[in-house]
Amino acid sequence: MAGILLVNPPFYRLWGSHYNGMMLGIASLTAVLREAGHDCWMLNADFEPHDNYLPTRQIHDNATGASGWMPPREQLHKEIVAAILSFAPDWVGYSCFSANYGEVAAIAAAVGIANPSIRQIIGGPHAAVDDDAAERMGYIRHQFRGEAEESLVAAIANHAAAHKTITSSRIENLDKLPFIDRTHWWSLRCQPMQEGELSHVNVCYISTARGCPYCCAFCAAPRLWSRKVTYRSVEHVLREWRLLNGIDVSPQADAIHVVDDTFTFNKPRALKIMQGLVDEWLCRPWKCESRADAIDAEIADAMKRSGCIRVKIGFESGSVRMLEQLRKQESKDQMRQAVRILKDRGIAVTGYWIAGYPGETDDDLRQTIDFAKSLNLDTYSLNMFAPYPGSLLHEMAHGEWNHFVAESPEALFGQSRVREINPNLSESLLEEYWALDTRSTA
Repeated sequence: MAGILLVNPPFYRLWGSHYNGMMLGIASLTAVLREAGHDCWMLNADFEPHDNYLPTRQIHDNATGASGWMPPREQLHKEIVAAILSFAPDWVGYSCFSANYGEVAAIAAAVGIANPSIRQIIGGPHAAVDDDAAERMGYIRHQFRGEAEESLVAAIANHAAAHKTITSSRIENLDKLPFIDRTHWWSLRCQPMQEGELSHVNVCYISTARGCPYCCAFCAAPRLWSRKVTYRSVEHVLREWRLLNGIDVSPQADAIHVVDDTFTFNKPRALKIMQGLVDEWLCRPWKCESRADAIDAEIADAMKRSGCIRVKIGFESGSVRMLEQLRKQESKDQMRQAVRILKDRGIAVTGYWIAGYPGETDDDLRQTIDFAKSLNLDTYSLNMFAPYPGSLLHEMAHGEWNHFVAESPEALFGQSRVREINPNLSESLLEEYWALDTRSTA
């Protein structure tokens, strides 16, 4: 039996806020590793034992300001390294995103210097698209690409992986995986989380499918998932939902969060799940991610009956020219119709928007602002274009457009105001764009 600590590195804490939600990737790995007999725990280094989050606008400002890191990175790293070493693990695994790559590298270096015998590994989205991520870090022994539940168990059983980079094939039968681990949290105070801290952990997240079938140019999902979706069975989803119905959420969590990229993409299956919630009296409030072209009256009626209180939709732009360049494959009329259908049934709508695309003009951004206002959404999630590795636009930024892309946390944090790709948009128009979040009513 190995002692394993799976770490979610800090990100929002860098900007003066925090994140107390579930990291489904490491939660799934923890469940599988514990089922295999290992002593595996999760450490959320982005956690704070309270629910007082900064307003989004303040996070924007902090992520862009010259003052930089909040608190100082060195102080934050020492705290995290101390928590890792206190666990005395045989293996440490980091969930690595492009925007926290530098944090993983710094923390892994400090752990490696303090205890070279610890096997350190990385997985997650960045590890899947950056072939040399582990090599550049230096203290990382293995890099896992893809769904690592099976390959990580095998590597630990063999005491060492044969290769630096381990690529996993897709898991076709998701029902064979245990439900994610919502219990085994290691604290930054160097002990298992106690009741007071646990009350601030929001564990009401659920994934019913993996993958995305779309090919948006700003997103790495087409490369991560090859546009293929794998599904859990309806009964398997409902079994886990029954468990969630007995879990109290943290004060800031108002609902179960379905994190599928597009929950309603497979309409017949989504309808069966929602009917199951009604039949089994499981209609606790829930929310999900979807697309405008995957919303219709039948879907919305089922959502309302089964307890859905919010749908999050990526609109991205109000410019037809930009929507075509971004390969959104849906129209503004479809977007208007989806919002109307949901709001007519009392379901709140959050809209995701992005400014600063390559080639975007002031006229394009004006169309985005006007379109966003016309939809009268309940909340606006505003972002600056970030050139995520693995996306089509990232590849073009490095090649065809010959732009310098600073792959730093600021540049790869969509909610910062750092503009690496398109510096030509007028500041007054951008201020009007950022002000859209003041229209939010929920």
